[in-house]
Amino acid sequence: MKLPFKNLWLLAALTFVIISCSGDDESDKTSVKYIVTSESDMITSLQYRNANGNMIEAIGDAPGIEWTRSINVDIPFDARLEVTVVNTESEAMAYDLAVYVDGELVDYLPAEAPANGTDSSILEYDLN
Repeated sequence: MKLPFKNLWLLAALTFVIISCSGDDESDKTSVKYIVTSESDMITSLQYRNANGNMIEAIGDAPGIEWTRSINVDIPFDARLEVTVVNTESEAMAYDLAVYVDGELVDYLPAEAPANGTDSSILEYDLN
């Protein structure tokens, strides 16, 4: 009688492990990568939409001329990137915003900050 009870317990434990681990699979998620590049160190504000749908201020992470962030999301998802730059140079400076989905460029926004001026750009991409 102990042997069948032990087998039932083992089967129940195995079923529990399989069910509880099935929700942890990141392969069901879609990879979103945000990239911002600029000709000079002029990024003053940078926000992106995280996997939970919240806008996150990331300027503390923004190094000089390039910033990158990758997240895994559930579809549908509205990718959003907001950038403000202050150009202190005497000539216009270019900067770019890009969104990649599963390693493929899906949206790109080239922009330019005027000489001794400020500029802001927003890039949005809906994943459906």
